[in-house]
Amino acid sequence: MPNEINLPLTKLKAFYPGQWGVLGSDSPLGLRTDSRSTVFYVDSGHARTSDLNDGTDPDNPMTTITAALTRVTTNANDFIVVRQITNASETFPITITKNCVHLVSTFYRFGHGPEIRPVADTAGIQLNADNVEIAGFEINGGNSAGCIQANTADATWGADIHQDRKSVV
Repeated sequence: MPNEINLPLTKLKAFYPGQWGVLGSDSPLGLRTDSRSTVFYVDSGHARTSDLNDGTDPDNPMTTITAALTRVTTNANDFIVVRQITNASETFPITITKNCVHLVSTFYRFGHGPEIRPVADTAGIQLNADNVEIAGFEINGGNSAGCIQANTADATWGADIHQDRKSVV
């Protein structure tokens, strides 16, 4: 098995109309973990990347996480799947303000995720929402700012921030 796999993202065909009694399979957008969920794709290295895309097709992804966050719906369990970012294009800190958002990288191995590195002295991510998942990134902060800062005034809770720490052989 190769040490690093970076295959292109592919949107699978939907089970449409619904089949086999699988919840969420009746969506023309494809199988979802929650029938309200939408998956948004970010890949700054893709030939057709643009923040003007709706981002729901990996063949027409958005360029920035910042743009994807403007499209998610609070409490809908939306996913932002990130393959590649360009830090100079992002707005820092990347601020998550909507509850129940999953920000995940396709490079799900320690040391291989997209690097979130602010171009100024700010946090990499500002967390102002509840029940947020962040997974698979290398996150940095500025000289005097944290990698991820939580808005404690709003009593932010339920964050699941993790990284697969399996050794790469």
